[in-house]
Amino acid sequence: MSAKKMREFVKDAGMTCVQQEIIPWGPPLIQTRRKSYWLWMIDCMSTIVNKPGNQCNVFTNPRFMEEAAAVKRISSLGVAGIQGDVGRNSIDPVRQSS
Repeated sequence: MSAKKMREFVKDAGMTCVQQEIIPWGPPLIQTRRKSYWLWMIDCMSTIVNKPGNQCNVFTNPRFMEEAAAVKRISSLGVAGIQGDVGRNSIDPVRQSS
């Protein structure tokens, strides 16, 4: 389904498509040492609200897959000494202060 078709369905249902981000999906079609290239923007994420409203803000994000990979790398580092299962490995500040 195209982004435009989604906006039409949403409008026909009496709702509003607030924003759409058109993105590439899958592995890059061309990859160099420094950059990956996606030739086709083939997917879309839509934010929809259940009330009539104004025009939808539509934008393309050709770097979406690069951003997703960066988030994956960062999340694997852990946060403030917490790694893996938060409940099992979390740091208890009360126990540390005594």
